[in-house]
Amino acid sequence: MNLNEELLELLREQAKKGKKINFLIKLIRDSVDSNDFNSFLVMNYFMQAYHLSFYQIKELPGAFCMGGGVYSDEEINALIYPHIKKNW
Repeated sequence: MNLNEELLELLREQAKKGKKINFLIKLIRDSVDSNDFNSFLVMNYFMQAYHLSFYQIKELPGAFCMGGGVYSDEEINALIYPHIKKNW
């Protein structure tokens, strides 16, 4: 899967600024065709942008902002952001 390098860099920049996970997901959603947007694509962007493993982001599809309804914005930030920060 070819990912947009400019979007990957934008995701990195925004995470460094402390933007929330739901904001980062919205960046992806706004940058791709609505027919292509899905949890697999979001997970790929997170893995590539932040050098994360699937295990580190496995909760992403359950985020409210992804339509999963399992994890609130605060919960998904608490689950994912430590992994992003650790890799920088």
